[in-house]
Amino acid sequence: MLLLLLLGAIALAAWGGWYFFWRYASLKGIDIDKTRFPVTGIDISGHTGEVDFAMIPREGIHFIYMKATEGRDHVDRRFEENYRRAIATGIPVGAYHFFRFGTDGKEQARHFLERIGTRHFHLPLVLDVESWGNDGGKAARPDSVEIGIKAFLGEVERRTGKRMLIYTNGDGYRNYIQGRFDRNEVWICTFRDPPPLPAWRLWQHSHKGRFPWAEGLVDINTFQGDMKAWEVWLKSQ
Repeated sequence: MLLLLLLGAIALAAWGGWYFFWRYASLKGIDIDKTRFPVTGIDISGHTGEVDFAMIPREGIHFIYMKATEGRDHVDRRFEENYRRAIATGIPVGAYHFFRFGTDGKEQARHFLERIGTRHFHLPLVLDVESWGNDGGKAARPDSVEIGIKAFLGEVERRTGKRMLIYTNGDGYRNYIQGRFDRNEVWICTFRDPPPLPAWRLWQHSHKGRFPWAEGLVDINTFQGDMKAWEVWLKSQ
């Protein structure tokens, strides 16, 4: 019995040590040359879990994007809370919609606009376009996806008077965006440095941001430009 108790205590201590290391001692995410890319932002969703927004301003975070909606009827379970708490930090805030292939683009846009309502956002609204997690995935016909994206972007621009930012990864850019939506700035997800695109505005360079103020992992992003360029861009939104 004593041996079992001892082994149990050792296992518990080992688990506790591993958890502490994972949660606090091995914080990661902003592994980027800050002399080249001084602006750092995060994007979050319900998958991130609980976020202590009061701690974020101390971390040198310059912007926060959050998931609002998906498809024609899904609302991120933490959107309302994340927006309310994020906007209170004074850090620039933005929202995005995950685009569903095979679902009418205009209907998705109306759902997105209805859910964000009259909330104020400092950053351009974002349409997330990627094969991962989508019905049909890479097998989706580019021309069909393009029609849906155009309908979505057109509806939002008509209703808000502003152009959206398009978030995508390398495959998504090549398959659905490149040469089709040159009027919209791109937020690219890639782990290549620098991103292999002729032009980009934001760059998601990590999915493994780990901070004591977030229950789960956080996506880390940067802006193409220095702090002065960042301030000018913000004022233009």
